[in-house]
Amino acid sequence: MKVNANTCKPSRKGENMNELMGSKQLAKYLGVSMRTLDTLDKKGELPSGFRVGHLRRWRLEDVENWVNMRLEKCPVATQH
Repeated sequence: MKVNANTCKPSRKGENMNELMGSKQLAKYLGVSMRTLDTLDKKGELPSGFRVGHLRRWRLEDVENWVNMRLEKCPVATQH
């Protein structure tokens, strides 16, 4: 499922593939605080982004791929 970075609502497949998100949008998308986002960034644990002046930007597609890769590595709890 694709998610619009500005509204965190699903978008249609193929739309917004090159859409950029800033730090606040990324924190909201990941469900973390700005402080946690900054810590993850300093540890190098976020997807690669780039700077526009002093601002950080991430491509939505890169963030989605990064999240999916991390989810694949998570063990899934089994129900009994």
